Amino acid sequence: MRCVMGAVLAKGQALVRICDPEGRMRGTGFVADGAGTVVTGHAAVHGLRRVVVHAPGGRSHTADASGITPLPEWDLALIRTDGLDVAPLLIGAEPSASRRTPVLLHAADGAGAGTEAAELSGSPVTVVRSAAGRCHDVEGVLELTLPDGALAADGQERADGSGVRIPGAPVLDARTGAVLAVLGTALHAPDAVPRTAYAVPLRTAGRWEPEGPLGLLVARNGATVPGFGADLNLAGAVRLTAA
Repeated sequence: MRCVMGAVLAKGQALVRICDPEGRMRGTGFVADGAGTVVTGHAAVHGLRRVVVHAPGGRSHTADASGITPLPEWDLALIRTDGLDVAPLLIGAEPSASRRTPVLLHAADGAGAGTEAAELSGSPVTVVRSAAGRCHDVEGVLELTLPDGALAADGQERADGSGVRIPGAPVLDARTGAVLAVLGTALHAPDAVPRTAYAVPLRTAGRWEPEGPLGLLVARNGATVPGFGADLNLAGAVRLTAA
């Protein structure tokens, strides 16, 4: 399955690029609420006191340490931005563990790789914390089966798919465009097969600490970005009842 980003992202929605102060790209991400909070991978901000977030059209925002919230326990990070003028993406419902869900894995430059399928992992996946070298297990991650020529960390394609590691790359439902998870560059499994990657489901992660930064962000997303059908949320219900 090969699809383009325009097939699933609505007008005004876009992904952003995260760079270090010298302009080197560190990862990608997406805006998740009206306040401009960007969700990305932990590797995109690790070791940096400032990052520059670039949106399509030339807009950018420089965030210092006070605007960066690392979440290494989930291999994620949040960045508070202003003035990017990017519409937030919907955080969708969790995929069913009983069936394989077609998804898309995208980079911020518009290139995308359509994966064959994604399914909930049946065993814990080890998160390696690069800061201290410690490891711990995370339950319920998404296991992604990647196609040939999937995106590598530098945005180039590799024939065997083994280099697919884009910090913060969102995993989108191929049918609705809702974000299901974020690619984890520090997620590993001892029995991983070639062309397999792992991603953190945002709703699952948010439920572990509902009053924490990620849990509150997921709640804001559900209250302000309308979802319908399987992704029905508070904002969607309010819109339906208003109609």
